[in-house]
Order: sequence, then structure tokens, then C-alpha cells
Amino acid sequence: MKIPPEGRLATTPLETLLGMLGAVRATGVVDLRRKKLVRRLVLDQGVIRAILSNATEDRLFEWLLSRGELAELDKDRLDTLRAALGAQPLAAGFLVAHGALPAERAQALLMAHAGEILADAAGASDTAFEVRAGKLDLGPEPAVGWPAAAAAVLLARGRARARGPAMPARVAAVIDPADAAFIGTLGLTDDERAVLAALAQPLGVTELAARAAPVPAAAARAALELLVRAGLVEAAVVEAGGADDEPLEEVDEAAIKRWISAATAENLPALVGCAPGASPAEARRGYYRTVRRFHPDRFRQGPFAGYYKEIENAFRLLHEAIDVLTDPQARARWDKQKKGPEIIPPARIARRLYEQARETAAAGHRLEAFELLERAWKTDATDPKIAVAAALLLFGNPRRRPEAVERLAALARSMPGAPVVLGALALCLARSGREVEARSWLTKAQRDGGRELVVRVAAGDPAALVEARRDPFLAPLLRA
Repeated sequence: MKIPPEGRLATTPLETLLGMLGAVRATGVVDLRRKKLVRRLVLDQGVIRAILSNATEDRLFEWLLSRGELAELDKDRLDTLRAALGAQPLAAGFLVAHGALPAERAQALLMAHAGEILADAAGASDTAFEVRAGKLDLGPEPAVGWPAAAAAVLLARGRARARGPAMPARVAAVIDPADAAFIGTLGLTDDERAVLAALAQPLGVTELAARAAPVPAAAARAALELLVRAGLVEAAVVEAGGADDEPLEEVDEAAIKRWISAATAENLPALVGCAPGASPAEARRGYYRTVRRFHPDRFRQGPFAGYYKEIENAFRLLHEAIDVLTDPQARARWDKQKKGPEIIPPARIARRLYEQARETAAAGHRLEAFELLERAWKTDATDPKIAVAAALLLFGNPRRRPEAVERLAALARSMPGAPVVLGALALCLARSGREVEARSWLTKAQRDGGRELVVRVAAGDPAALVEARRDPFLAPLLRA
């Protein structure tokens, strides 16, 4: 499958693009530009996590107002919320935290909001798009949670009369028709499922009706048109093509070990699945093939389940790798580093563990995040942010609050010039009812010029409190 890195929706309809990205479980962003309007779709492993926009009317808060979802709030409360939100496009977590939006309604409203924006975007064929791979951290903001392929099917169904892509003479499914769990999320009819199952092997369109029996020929044709428009079926290669057109190699234990070794050695081209001197377009094609071959969900069970954790870690690095290989400046820096023997500094390893801990905590796995931070601190005990984050996670457990305060106090004695430590200690002391001690440590933190988020939160800065509610380490403490 060749996913265009850029183009126009007149050539590649939005539903086709979303279906292809969903099929390969892509992680990255899709920017949609129409004159001054810019919308960004954020995908995480093939699932739409959020839709950002520079248009005020697109933003969730204004959309909720237009639907009457916030009708129970008086004008002063609405004005206060609007002022606190400012221009930030992500609002669901903020509104839930402030009691303006019921948590149980947030998911349904996010889905409805995303559906309206996608439907509007799909109808504008003069829109330009750009696809970029890589992880975009949105913090603990509630996710839309809509599989991109399912959104593609819904859009294709709603736009069935619109001019779609040309129907190829020979077709094949771009997803595994035996993947019942994934196909079950798409909202397909029985006829569409039957046609998809028939396309486990490439078929001529004229052969399809016979293979998809007992689906009537007309229904099979209609199902095929929808699946092609939704990007789940593509033209099958008739003659020999490039490596991107060939069937994926079978994944065996030797291939898994080679791929994990590439990640361990930070051999980015081997990890992505392209030649060392590959162009950005070639690197993207290799990336999408590799996503399909080594997606961790394929290895949760089965004969290679023992490699699941290592595959998951390598998969995280894969997103960083494609960013480097498609950015000329980042690629030049990486090439320069690789000229000598590669020794990964402990600080770099610790920082990577810290970032993994942030993602893990944001997903609600606090114990696992704490363990990652402990490993990071053992690797590099010079970055106080790592130790502070671990202590804040501890403080979120009422039974371990004394231990968290003790840790921070010891750290404050060993790093008296680190405002982030002093501010965290002040905040935890204040939350423990020890106001006098808290003020003393906060004064020291501010005297040392501390502008870190935790220092500003300890000082009661309203803007910092809003920001902290999106921080996976501070948010639980503020709710405690």
C-alpha cells in the first residue's frame, strides 16, 4: 500500500486516506489546509485521538454551546471557563475537571464533535493534506477513541453518491480479512464483510460476485465500491512492482530478533525498513510496511508472545526513527553521530524512560510509570525532574504520602539549588497540612528563580493550576 505523504482531497478523498492510515495502524498527524483553515487529525496506532483546529467555531467548547450542552451554566460561569480556556483547542479534560461536562458524556460528545468536523472536511475537495508520522503527546486529554478505518467507512457510506476513486480491474484487501477483532470495529454490513473475506487473495472485479456468493452481483459491486472508497481495498498489482507492492514477508523468530536488535543498536534505517540512504518518501513507505509487520498487538498471544515487551519498546522507537529519517536536518545530525561508535549516554536513556513514564501515567498506569521513573533515576541521578515525578506519583497514594515527603526532603538537602525539588516539597507539605514548612520551602524555590510548573502551582498561580490538570504527574495530586 502506498500512502501519499501529501496531496489534495480531490485526488485522495479523506475517507480513503483515513482508511489506509487505519489499516496500517498509523501513528502521526494529518494536516488538512483549506485557505486559512487548518485542521489536524491526531492518530495513535490507527485510532483518532483528537482533532485540533484554528477555527474558533470548530473548538469543542463553542460547539457544546451551540448544541445547548452547557445550557445549565450561567453567563458568569461560561465567561470564566472561556477565559481560562483561552485559545487552547483541547477542552474536554478541562471541562470535566471543572464540573462543566459530565465525564460519562465526554466520550459520546467527542465522537459527535469529531464526526461533524470530518464530514465537513470530507466535503471540501479543494483541501490540501499532509501526512506525518510520529507520536504527538496530548497529555491526559480524553481521547476521541475512534478507529480511523471505522470513520472512513462511515464517511464513505455518507458520501456514496460523490465521485470516488476509479474502480480498478483487479483488487485486493489491504487488511487481513481474518482479523475479526479489527473488522468488527468497522461497522460493515454482512455483504461488505463477505466481499472483504473474498479478497484475501487478489481477484478480478468480474470474479468477485462468484467468490462472494451468496451476495448478489449488484450488492457485491456496491460493497466493493464502498470498500475501495474507504481505503480498505486497493488495486492489486498485475506485473512486478517495487518492494512496496510485494506481499509482506512472513514474520518469524529470526526476523523479530533482527528487528529488536536494530532498535537496540538504534539502527534507524533497519528499524524503519529502508535502505541507509533512502529518501523521505522511501522511508515512509518502509515505515508503514514495518508498522503492519511488527505492530505489538500481533504478538500479545501466539508463539512469539515472549517477545511482546521488546517489540513494544522497539515500536516506540520506530515513531522517533521516522521523524529523523524524514527530516533532513535531523537526519544530518543522526548521520554525523553514527560516524563514530555509538555510546548512548545514561542521561539520554533516563530521559527516554522519563518520557515513557509520562505516557504510561497519562494512560492511567501509575504503578508502571513509577517503576519506569525508578529505573530512570538509577540510570541518571542528576536530573531532579525524574525524582520529583516519582515522588509526586507516590504522593497520589494516601498511604505513601509520608514516604513521598521524606524523599523530597532528602532530595532538597542533596540538591538545595533545584527549584523544581523545593517547589514539589512545598506543594506536598501544603497538601499534607504543613503550611508553615510549605511556605518556607516555596520562598526558597522562588528566591532561586524557580519558574517550573510545580513551583507556580505551589504558589497558587491560576494559569499554572489549569496547565497542571493536564500534567500526568501533577493532576492526580491536585485531585487528592
